[in-house]
Amino acid sequence: SLYPFGAEGGDKECVQRMVDFNSPLFKPEIGFPFGKSLRDSLYFTDNGQIIFPPTENYVPSNPNPPPWGFSGREALPMVAAFWDDADFSRGIGTTWYQEYPTLGSTRDPLIRDVEAKIQKYLKTPYTAKWTLKVTWEKAPAYPSQQDDAQTSTYQAVLSTDGSQSFALLLYQDGGMRWDYAELAAGDVLIGFSSGDGYAQNNELTQKPLAVKVSAVAAAPLCCFPVVPLDVRGLWLYRLDSRSRVNYRLRCLVWLEAQPAPAAWSAELPPCPCSRPQAELDPRYRQSRGTKRRAVRTGAGVRCLYRGMSLLEGWQERAWSPPIHLPADEELEAFEWCCRRVGKPRFCTRFAEKRPRTGCEGYAPPTPASAFGDPHITTLDGLTYTFNGLGDFVLLLASDARTSFVLQGRTAQTGTAQATNFVAFAAQYISTTTTTVEWTLGNQGEVQVLLNYQTIQFSYSQDMGAEVHYSPGVLLVNASSITATFDGTIAISVSANSGILSVVCSLPNQYRNGTKGLLGVWDHNPADDFQMPNGTSIPVNSSEEEIFSYGMTWAVGERSLFAQPLATPVQNFTPIFLSRLRQENESQYQLAASQCRGSRECVYDMLSTGDVTLGLATQSLVEDFQQKKTALNAFPPVITGDPSLTAFRTERVTRQYRAEGPGVLFVPHISPELNISENGMLTWEPRGTAPLSVTLQAVGSRRPSALLQLSFTLCSCRRSQECDYSDTATVAGSSLQLAACRCDDGYSGPFCQHPPDPCAQGCFPGVGCDPHTGCGPCPPGLTGDGRHCSGEGSGCGTACGSHSCPEGFCSNGGRCRLLPPSCAPACVCPPAFTDRRCLVAGGDFQPPASADLPRRSVRLWVRALRNATAGEVNATVSAILGSLEVKAFQSNTNITRTAAGGFAFAVVAEFAYDSSSSVIRFLNEDLAGAIAGAFNEQRGQRDAGTHLLFERLHRDNVTDLVKLRVAELRRYFSCGLYGYEGYELDYVGTIGFLCTSPCKKGYCQHGGRCQHLPEGPTCSCIPFSIFSPDGAQCEQLAIGLAAFLGILVGALALLCLLLTAACLASHLC
Repeated sequence: SLYPFGAEGGDKECVQRMVDFNSPLFKPEIGFPFGKSLRDSLYFTDNGQIIFPPTENYVPSNPNPPPWGFSGREALPMVAAFWDDADFSRGIGTTWYQEYPTLGSTRDPLIRDVEAKIQKYLKTPYTAKWTLKVTWEKAPAYPSQQDDAQTSTYQAVLSTDGSQSFALLLYQDGGMRWDYAELAAGDVLIGFSSGDGYAQNNELTQKPLAVKVSAVAAAPLCCFPVVPLDVRGLWLYRLDSRSRVNYRLRCLVWLEAQPAPAAWSAELPPCPCSRPQAELDPRYRQSRGTKRRAVRTGAGVRCLYRGMSLLEGWQERAWSPPIHLPADEELEAFEWCCRRVGKPRFCTRFAEKRPRTGCEGYAPPTPASAFGDPHITTLDGLTYTFNGLGDFVLLLASDARTSFVLQGRTAQTGTAQATNFVAFAAQYISTTTTTVEWTLGNQGEVQVLLNYQTIQFSYSQDMGAEVHYSPGVLLVNASSITATFDGTIAISVSANSGILSVVCSLPNQYRNGTKGLLGVWDHNPADDFQMPNGTSIPVNSSEEEIFSYGMTWAVGERSLFAQPLATPVQNFTPIFLSRLRQENESQYQLAASQCRGSRECVYDMLSTGDVTLGLATQSLVEDFQQKKTALNAFPPVITGDPSLTAFRTERVTRQYRAEGPGVLFVPHISPELNISENGMLTWEPRGTAPLSVTLQAVGSRRPSALLQLSFTLCSCRRSQECDYSDTATVAGSSLQLAACRCDDGYSGPFCQHPPDPCAQGCFPGVGCDPHTGCGPCPPGLTGDGRHCSGEGSGCGTACGSHSCPEGFCSNGGRCRLLPPSCAPACVCPPAFTDRRCLVAGGDFQPPASADLPRRSVRLWVRALRNATAGEVNATVSAILGSLEVKAFQSNTNITRTAAGGFAFAVVAEFAYDSSSSVIRFLNEDLAGAIAGAFNEQRGQRDAGTHLLFERLHRDNVTDLVKLRVAELRRYFSCGLYGYEGYELDYVGTIGFLCTSPCKKGYCQHGGRCQHLPEGPTCSCIPFSIFSPDGAQCEQLAIGLAAFLGILVGALALLCLLLTAACLASHLC
């Protein structure tokens, strides 16, 4: 029985009271797998077809199925639920349809039943993601009558999960009432053709009409499909021919699960404007060639750089810890939606969930540092030396929701009257409290405690460094050990010459909220020497006064360190630089020369007597200043719309500008795109080849800026046909092609094909002229050549006593009797254009000659256990037989490569044919397809050996015999039917094709061409005053009658002129 249908079930009605009509286009977002392809759209016709058009501009409907059934190479992929000529024009019957998009969890009872039937009868797990139900209710056969009761009611349900697809064809019990005794033809067709080599014809519709009748003797129908299972009136087909990853589906499922960005993106920062800024800003981390930064909400930004410049950035909701990453879900989603699908609208929807971000508003962190025999640079840039001994508060920072403390521990530097840092401790408080401690080890290394526990670093391939992640803090062990708290505050600690150094980076949210030895951050160094009680000393205070200030920040009992100081701090007074100079001026001058004037280097060198330590301090000072300069170096800012749109060869110009002194654009010169130094861009499209161009602006001593351009081109016949809302990406480039909505019957991707009167097909046995359309109906029938009808029987007894004359159809044509006269007519092979299959001229694909060599390769395979050559042969044959192009023939040689080993060399052979898809697959894709099939272990269940192989690399497949197209040509002949003069062409979308010279303008000057056995023959047709002549009507002569007519007319005109002249002279 059928599924419920009609308006009460939510169906929509689709009917036009005309002989032929089509439904609207259905465009499942996930696509529809059919054969080897993922189809974008489909529609159904009144004639029981569901068609998958190559473009949305080509929606024909042929009411006449081919008598020989589907071949798999049809130009229009389709499912035929009950394909024959129907006629709804007289007010009888209608069609209904309903779409069921089920990406979510909601399941209609119909969908659950469809899933259950597929799982039960095809033994495969299945969950539908998109389903279409179409019902043809009381469909009348052509020609319909107003009181027609001989109608048929049937359904087609197409369903897919994005990878697999199925068709359920259902027929109403007792509702299939077409009387084929009254129809002109009886070629009803049930089945499908994918158009790329995958087809199936229902076994009943391929039997002679008499057999069809006997199969359902009780039914008044020639072609009723007998139920093959335990459900009457159901046929079930699988429509896809290979498994696939449907990236549209993955993208859509991901999009469905994502909340709006407003729910999580409020605190997200912009990207750093250059790669140096991103590398020096510890809040951002390396991730698979990009830079990422997370904030306390778990969200983050991803920034992509090319060279030193920012290319693009986008916000991300889910920040992934950089350890043990099987996959980065955010990056995978971008790959699915923006790279794999190839349809920009998916990437647009991705951008709605993950908004793009640039570097506008980026503020580099402000660093402060402490290094050497403690030399401190405050957040406002004030530098001083403090040689206190003990635990000190370097920084207290807070905002409305968080607080942060950084403490440092010093020890005496050897026997010198100076100190240096040997430990740091940081505590960050938000919703939780996180404490990190860095300690100088006995071997000069840095040891780390997290929340007073020892941690283990793990190598992260994602970051290319050792890392440790705990909620709220990320620790990275590279040249320094950096802790980043909630993606905001970063503390980097390194060891050099037995001394610890620290760099503290704070974001702007803590400005005006800090104190400690790193100062009051307010862009005013004058108040940096503020003590805990709020009073300050001047910045030009003496070394002794600064020392006293620093001692006010001693920690006391509020220490964060895991271990207390080893010995109580005694009264310790360091030696000051002024005293060192007084003691030995010459030594001071020598040190100043070696340190190139660096006071920090001079102090460390003189106070410790260690030249190496002093130079190391100098290096740290220079490195800190260089990084601080790089952090604050911004690239130019490019202004101008990056999106350009053009119609065909239209010239588009755009002026771009870049802010900054001495900034110029990098010129670009090509045949279709030019960019000048002043930013003037000119685009003149020359074709649809991939195009990717990035605008680059450079300035002196500044990073360059990039602007990624996008191009949208419409190549439609007319500008009114351009649909810029529906585009497709060209080969992953920045060029998008706009879709075309054709007018006036034109078709093709660019509306380049004029109306074709033969596109809709003609009645069996009726020829078609490309200019005038279908010829007249066969004798005894009436109609327009596309639809023909007459009294009589298609499968009844009206012509039961008649038979076709022997040899009536030539060249393999199939003879049939047409009512009511029972006149014989032929259904001819593709090459023939007349009614008896005598006059050739149609194109056909030639068969291969018997001596065509087979394509052969040698496989080097290794089994996972000991196996016999027979087991290897069976398993390899099953795997190769599962390839999407069914060209495998046999394995001709199987050799064990080592005695008693598991390795084998297998020679496999494949068959070429005239199809371009087969030739292209065997010559270009075979090695990769074989490796893929082996590594997926496809087809092994059919082999029954349970033999598994190691992974097969493409290099393990070597060519033995491979013929290029030019070499294959000699093995295909156009002499199949004995007709001379056919020319062999190779068409990229078809393959080898035999074409008559009649199709190539063989006859000149309007001559009519017929292809007879001896070759093309021209019938010359006079026109105007000319009479063409010659074998190809190439000679033009003026006809005698026309010549005499012209002569008489000229003489009459001359007489008229003479008469007029005489009259004029007489009057004068």
